[in-house]
Amino acid sequence: MMTRKLMVRNVDIDATEDQVKQLFSIHGDVERVVLNRQRGIGLIEMASVSEAIRARDRLQGESLWGRSLDILSVENSFRNRFITMLHRFF
Repeated sequence: MMTRKLMVRNVDIDATEDQVKQLFSIHGDVERVVLNRQRGIGLIEMASVSEAIRARDRLQGESLWGRSLDILSVENSFRNRFITMLHRFF
């Protein structure tokens, strides 16, 4: 089952939440961006499933700060573990 949440990998350490939000907002409304720059990962929550699918499909492999983004749909059980892991670093 597809969710509104996406995991983005290979994020540059210098990228900001605002930059990632701006990139994803081209493809829909972004509700939340959480980055762990040291690990190069982030969680993006889109307003709808269709916007999440569109953003994932169109941004897969796109360059941000010279790094090719790897974008995955986050399933609920994985999302919970991922969010827990992110909160440990903030």
